Amino acid sequence: MRKGILCGALVLICAGCITTGRVPRAVSVEQIRKLDGQLTAAERVWVESIDDPWTEPDMRRHYHSMQDLCRECAGGREGFETIEEKQLCDRVRDPYDIYFNNLYVRVNNLEKQIEIKERLEAGESGTVAYEYRQRPSKENLARLHRIFDQVHHYYVGWPYTWTRYINKYPFQKARDEHFRKAFLDRDREYLQLVSQAGSDPQDLIQARRRAEFEFGRLKEEYAINDLPHAGEVNAFYRARSLDEYHRFGEEEKALDEKRKREGRKKEVAIFVHGLSESRASWGKFPELLSREDVVNGDIKDRYFKAYVFSYATVEDSKSVEGFKKELDGFIRDILRDEHVEKVHLIGHSFGAVLCLKYLIYQNDATLEGVNRENPSAVAEALVKGYGEEKIHQTVESFMSIAGSLSGSEIANIAGDQFIPREQLFRRNLPIFRGGVPGYGDIQVRENQLGSAVNLSSFRRLDIECILSPLDLLKFLPDDARSTAEGATDELRSGNISTLCVVGDPVKLRSFLHKEGYLKARKFLKFGMDGLFKALNSFKREEDDGLVKSYSANINHTYLLASGEDIGYRGASVRYTNYEHFSSCNVGSREHLVYRYVVSFLTGRLLPQMQKGRYHIDLFGMMLRVFPDAVNPQENPDAYFMPEERVVYLKDTKLVLPALTIEMVAPGKDAEGVASRNSLLGQTQWNRLTGVCLYEGRVKDASRPASVSVRLRAEGYQDTLLTVPVRAGEVSYAVNVKLGKAAR
Repeated sequence: MRKGILCGALVLICAGCITTGRVPRAVSVEQIRKLDGQLTAAERVWVESIDDPWTEPDMRRHYHSMQDLCRECAGGREGFETIEEKQLCDRVRDPYDIYFNNLYVRVNNLEKQIEIKERLEAGESGTVAYEYRQRPSKENLARLHRIFDQVHHYYVGWPYTWTRYINKYPFQKARDEHFRKAFLDRDREYLQLVSQAGSDPQDLIQARRRAEFEFGRLKEEYAINDLPHAGEVNAFYRARSLDEYHRFGEEEKALDEKRKREGRKKEVAIFVHGLSESRASWGKFPELLSREDVVNGDIKDRYFKAYVFSYATVEDSKSVEGFKKELDGFIRDILRDEHVEKVHLIGHSFGAVLCLKYLIYQNDATLEGVNRENPSAVAEALVKGYGEEKIHQTVESFMSIAGSLSGSEIANIAGDQFIPREQLFRRNLPIFRGGVPGYGDIQVRENQLGSAVNLSSFRRLDIECILSPLDLLKFLPDDARSTAEGATDELRSGNISTLCVVGDPVKLRSFLHKEGYLKARKFLKFGMDGLFKALNSFKREEDDGLVKSYSANINHTYLLASGEDIGYRGASVRYTNYEHFSSCNVGSREHLVYRYVVSFLTGRLLPQMQKGRYHIDLFGMMLRVFPDAVNPQENPDAYFMPEERVVYLKDTKLVLPALTIEMVAPGKDAEGVASRNSLLGQTQWNRLTGVCLYEGRVKDASRPASVSVRLRAEGYQDTLLTVPVRAGEVSYAVNVKLGKAAR
């Protein structure tokens, strides 16, 4: 009986699906306009009414009516019929709760209350954010938090989470000024009582308790504070107690006097941690480096002043651009306060990417008004800037420790895991979420480093040659090369020496490995987030094998404007057998990464240890294909995929057919083209960025190798593409074009 009912239900469902698929589209843009007008009227009534219980349900009904119709339009085989339809329907793309909350915030002008102002204009009343900045008390913090939660309750696409917001520079500075002054005052009072004979024991105990409280509060504030003196590796940074602070302070005073007597030069090193990490990720690395000259007899002419930059990395993808501005301000303050001209940058994982972002950021003023899509124009402007000494490099050297991306546009679009596209036009929020983000959730937009916002964010590194300015000459047209000869010395002096330390390039990790098992156990404690991490245990450990090898950039770039291999290929590359996080978490001077960094900073880079152990024959190849009429920089979403898809451009739409990629196997020539000296693995698609990734092996690393593929899409010309590959490198062909087939 049950089987019969089940079979009947399946038949009805299938029949319904078939019937639904055969019904022609009966929606017109006029219907959507009408519903849009009705929703606008209902919204106006709600805004004008006060505590009318019937206005909100009526607005909800109109919202859902329009949403249902738009869902039907968007779900068709060719999507929205016109751009106007899509623009109208964007109004109801999110669940109603998000729409209503945003409307409530706008009507009540709550966003104004979380604006941060330096000072008030005449007659202007203070906002809640202003009051907290003036007095960062617990009461004012609680008021500010309540309003922020209302404004950003559903932070789809919002630029700030609460953590990011409350740690903005003005708030950090306000707390620092108050808490640091309080600590210094209380500590001074305590030391005065200690030094005075006959001090009342109760007064001494009370003074010590107050000083310890202020020490702990400032210590906690500095853990997430990105102001320079918060990251300065000094007595306060190293101390874990008030007594340690006093003892370390005396030691540092004596050491500074000794360094001055010996005439040692001060060099500043700045540590930049990775994604979702903190200062703690470095272990004792900064502390050890700051005292290396004390124990290392080979260092006689210098010492290292260490700083640790801290920033809130759990963030919306758009804010990656903001991180470089924070780092820029941090470095500017250090250059001023330490009276040095250049610094050393040490970045781990995403921190290495941020360092590259900062380096490129310094060219902005020189390239103002220049067409940055034209490598020749960029090169001419930069060469002129170097020649006229308008470009002043602030970085002496750059050290990438397990850098997560190579820093180029093309590596950025495929170098990591990406969150799926959200489901649009859903009526309700995902179950059990109610404002809390989760993997695959509509509310999660942070950490999408490969999103459309950043697809071309690193192309500048490829063209502007920030690490090796002399390479700009290869982009210059022939008639400009002779005039650039006078700037050769300035270009050469702008070179930034680079060290890349990469995790074990051959290590694999399975679920049964002890670390994989431990990750699996996290799922019991952390729910969905832990489950996601546990499932990742089946994969190679953080790609510290293949992808991190590429990230060391021995980058091999193909199909770029210059037609040459580019990137920071002159980098000194060293491999270690550490995992991703332990590669930067230094506990002693014997840690191999620490030894590499110190030897590099002192001009005596250690040779690669256990050289015979690393036989690297892996390579990668990344493809991204666009229709010929599309500009990939202006429309980074308009790429082919392995299935048919609809793409909306500024004033039109494209219905792109499925793309087929076939490897032309070695020995099977197709029009004289075939793969050589290579074995290609399975096809992997990054569906957020349209990148097709292949991992493969070079048969003989001493001979040239290439991969040939045939690209096919209905209505477009078949294209044969040959991409050169090399062991330990990635070849990127990410702006490939397919022309329309002749009719």
